[in-house]
Amino acid sequence: MERVVFDTIYSYLRTNDLLSPSQHGFVRGSSTVSNLLESVTDWIHTIDTGSNIDIIYIDLRKAFDCVDYSTLFSKLSAIGIQGNILGWIISYLTLRKQLTTVEYSQSTLIDVKSGVPQGSVLGPLLFNIFVNDLPQYLMTTHSLPTSPLKLFADDIKMYHIVNNLNDALNFQSLISSLNSWCNESLLSINTDKCFIMHLGKCNLHYSYGLNGLKLPFTAQHKDLGVIIDSSLTFEKHIAVTCSKARSRCALFFKAFISRDPSSMKLFYTSFVRPLLEFSSPVWSPVSISQINMLESVQRNFTNRIPTCTYLPYQHRLSKLSLDSLQKRRLIADLVFVYSVVSGLCNTTLSPFLSFEHPINTRSHNLRLCRPSMRLSSSQQNFIARSAPSWNVLPAPVLASVSKFVFRKKVTIHCKDPYFLQR
Repeated sequence: MERVVFDTIYSYLRTNDLLSPSQHGFVRGSSTVSNLLESVTDWIHTIDTGSNIDIIYIDLRKAFDCVDYSTLFSKLSAIGIQGNILGWIISYLTLRKQLTTVEYSQSTLIDVKSGVPQGSVLGPLLFNIFVNDLPQYLMTTHSLPTSPLKLFADDIKMYHIVNNLNDALNFQSLISSLNSWCNESLLSINTDKCFIMHLGKCNLHYSYGLNGLKLPFTAQHKDLGVIIDSSLTFEKHIAVTCSKARSRCALFFKAFISRDPSSMKLFYTSFVRPLLEFSSPVWSPVSISQINMLESVQRNFTNRIPTCTYLPYQHRLSKLSLDSLQKRRLIADLVFVYSVVSGLCNTTLSPFLSFEHPINTRSHNLRLCRPSMRLSSSQQNFIARSAPSWNVLPAPVLASVSKFVFRKKVTIHCKDPYFLQR
């Protein structure tokens, strides 16, 4: 029944465009790439124009447990969730009780007066509906054309262009408004876990406050699993990722006696490679040193597989039926572009992603305009990085009927750079 209610509500929200785009991914359990990529693309383009950006990362204290029922029911009714569906949700959430068990002892039952069930099918969707009016609240209060924040469940970040004192005062006003909304919604901000990050070479590092306390600065912050640094080079993220992947490889050789090639490959593809590819469209490098740093993890592990020892790297890849990490990141980029272009992904990367005018050549009519970037460091951004490879894809690949089919075709079409070095 819970799944039926979820599908009914989610379909209604999608049909009527009532759910913030950045929230769709969390509700459906997909990746965090859309949320991060929208933010990072905006930041890189803004900094490339010579402007500066200040970001605040907001931490809500026990957000799922503090959802007020009366407020939630009012918001559900306001967006059109009424009748039997609303009645079922009210019945689902109210009159619940909880207790604590320690070994053979139990506490007394107490009433659950707030919060949506974590780990349930419906809980994430109800929480998203509860906070979904926050972007519109800020836009209306400050007469903004677009939302200054990104939401992903209870992870909130808000940013603003700050080139002078007046910009800083406006950003402080936004922070105060966000705090007011939280207070009205009975959500508590954990000030001790809120941070300010300054982006831009000429950033003046203004100070901001929340609830009478000065917010601390940070040069890097883990945003939905990706380490964002103030230079947006992702050097720290790549270094940490490689370190974790090497540690996991070392764990295999320490914990397992078997050196069966198929078992080693399975371990690598299941437990090591996902670390090296998590949200790669956000941070995929273009510098040779960073590319080699990532590739060295796969190089070293495959070289310790008995049947592959001392073989050239491209021969090991062929023998194990593996693609290089560089090729796999390129495929991930192209698959994400396909998702955006085909409408499978709830983001447009607007206004930075645009198409060239159709031309009467053998090329396709979905060619991306590669942005002209002023700074060399900006060349790492997703659109500038993926546009050249996307623009040369043949029409039959682009005509794929699904993302799965597209991935399969583009994997065959794209050549592995390490095989081209032969």
